[in-house]
Amino acid sequence: LKTSIKTITYLSDIGCLEIQGASLLIQNYRRRGYQFQKGLSPDFRHWIISVRLPYSERPPRPSRTYQQRIWR
Repeated sequence: LKTSIKTITYLSDIGCLEIQGASLLIQNYRRRGYQFQKGLSPDFRHWIISVRLPYSERPPRPSRTYQQRIWR
């Protein structure tokens, strides 16, 4: 499995995260060993979390949960 690193910024519906959501997200990323950055939005009201996540060069496999054998 060949993996690379890319940076993804996660934003909530309103554009940024509240304090509780940001700390939960940081806690999950810290536990998994990912690199992240926490910063304030330009209006100083919300947090923006940037994280470096590994990804595979191959596209994800489709789920076969709802496929019948005859269709494969």
